[in-house]
Amino acid sequence: MQTDENTTAKQSVAASAFLPVTVWGVIGYLLLLLLALTRITPLEKRIETRARCQLTAAGFDSVQVQSRGRVLLLRGTVRDSVDKLALAELGGRFPGVRLVIDSTRCALPDPREQARRDLVLLLPRQRLHFPSGSTVIDAEGRESLNRLAVLLSKLPDVDIEIAGYTDDSGSPAQNLHLSQARADSVRRTLISLGCSEKSLVALGYGTLNPVADNRTPQGQSLNRRVEFHLLQENTDALSDR
Repeated sequence: MQTDENTTAKQSVAASAFLPVTVWGVIGYLLLLLLALTRITPLEKRIETRARCQLTAAGFDSVQVQSRGRVLLLRGTVRDSVDKLALAELGGRFPGVRLVIDSTRCALPDPREQARRDLVLLLPRQRLHFPSGSTVIDAEGRESLNRLAVLLSKLPDVDIEIAGYTDDSGSPAQNLHLSQARADSVRRTLISLGCSEKSLVALGYGTLNPVADNRTPQGQSLNRRVEFHLLQENTDALSDR
């Protein structure tokens, strides 16, 4: 009987000694976990704050940032796919961080802004060609002018130069007169399609600025043309947009 009592007493002492050890072990584990969390959270916040600053500096004020560990989630609206690519480039500024931009969407472009961009792309390729000695605009040329008139109708503040040219056959005076007549013919057609008279300037340049060799019939055909140029005061405005 005495032996059982001694055994029970020893077990009680062992249990009471083990309990503090177990409690302190749990407390220590919780402290380590808390320490780990406090180290992770500031890192996420720093990444998030830095990303917000980068976005604001780049003009993406409407894009929201959320950090999830080493993943940056971007949400919001950007103007177009070009801006979305610019967002993707931000990922290179955060080594070890994955940038997720799938949740961003492109806004519908402003019609006037889209017309300006289309005009800048169209004009360098827009050329009308003429038979020798003629100012008649063919069916293909009229179709091109229809497309141009649609864009210009959306941009009343944009001025266009209509530049007429000839090949080198004929006298300089004849060529200058013919190139002006070609430019005037195109201007009248654009006005008939609804373009503003004040926005269109027609000038003839004769044989200046050939785009091909006048020694061949094919080259002469390419030089008998009308081109379109943005006037200088508007070129800078369009390029900045």
